[in-house]
Amino acid sequence: DLKNIKFGSTSWPKVPAYARVSASIMTAEANTTFCSYVSPKTGEYVACNGTEDISFHPVGFGIQELLGTSESFDPVHAIGGTSYDHVGQLLATRPENGKLFKVNVDFQVFDLASLRMSTMEDGIVVNRTWLSDPTNKATLVKFLKGMHKGW
Repeated sequence: DLKNIKFGSTSWPKVPAYARVSASIMTAEANTTFCSYVSPKTGEYVACNGTEDISFHPVGFGIQELLGTSESFDPVHAIGGTSYDHVGQLLATRPENGKLFKVNVDFQVFDLASLRMSTMEDGIVVNRTWLSDPTNKATLVKFLKGMHKGW
């Protein structure tokens, strides 16, 4: 029974839907309660009153908050991350005991694709109207060329 989970989000307080879905999967409850985020429906901040299942917290782009080693943010129990980045960082981490972390032993990965939920992680999304302007199209081409060369 998972209650009072601190879930880290890099976009806090505007927590994306995939993070809320990931968090509710952890509790295995359809009526999971959340706090400490901006509601996408009302645009209002949902404050915590202490009875919620999951509270959202700001985190950086690594795993330090999971490990409790962040100097900038408080520790969290879970984060929304990617298999090629966050899971890779965890697998490459050697904790104090000297043994590498193992998936499904030291940490759990929830696969959103298995729930038919996709995310636009690391993608470029452009509005067609914006792109129809030749100046904007030239800007996009410059951006893509620069990205391929490396920042």
